[in-house]
Amino acid sequence: MGHRIVDELGIANEVDTLSRWMAHRVAELIERAEQATSDTDRELVRRECADLIIRLWEHRAERSRARPLAAIRGFLEEFTRERTPYRRTLPEEGEHTWLSVLPYIAELAEREYRICRDAAISGVSIEEERVWLEDYNDDLSEDERRVTEIIIELYDGLQSEHYRLDGVHTPNFVALSPEERTKRAIEALNQINNERQGLLEALELSGGYADEEATSDNGDANSDATGT
Repeated sequence: MGHRIVDELGIANEVDTLSRWMAHRVAELIERAEQATSDTDRELVRRECADLIIRLWEHRAERSRARPLAAIRGFLEEFTRERTPYRRTLPEEGEHTWLSVLPYIAELAEREYRICRDAAISGVSIEEERVWLEDYNDDLSEDERRVTEIIIELYDGLQSEHYRLDGVHTPNFVALSPEERTKRAIEALNQINNERQGLLEALELSGGYADEEATSDNGDANSDATGT
């Protein structure tokens, strides 16, 4: 029964030894109440069981409120996924092919991702989480600790006087009003969209296969010259 209670509470895989112990103790008391030989003993055990259940729920509720970034944890975990950085320059004029622009397309998407990530983190208040991480570090799972530490590090970077939003110097981005942060982020995203549009236009002009066609033409010419 103890395992069943643990499963129903959803704490089987959590770093919360106390809750699991209390759940098994509740199961033990339930069994003792069922096996009691007198009404007096049965009532005493039931009262102890009821008191422990209340304490278990209070502990779970308090832990839920205290868990750092619980309300947006799934969102923030997405931010912390390891991503491949791209540092590419636009191909030279006349060299725009589907293959040559792949790294640049990936870089545009990565820049958009970082802009949206920074705008989102800048709107999160993390001071309580900072204190929580310092005072209750041992109560966190490895995943909770990792997420919280990374978000705090990113947030601190957004407060820097040297912070750049997609290359544009934007000191202390966090201190800007939500409206101003949104405005700056949208401007940066629009700039990337303009770059993407220019790239698409260049691809359209080149046909997307300029290099491959040139290679093919040279191959045909060589074949004619050798008579093969």
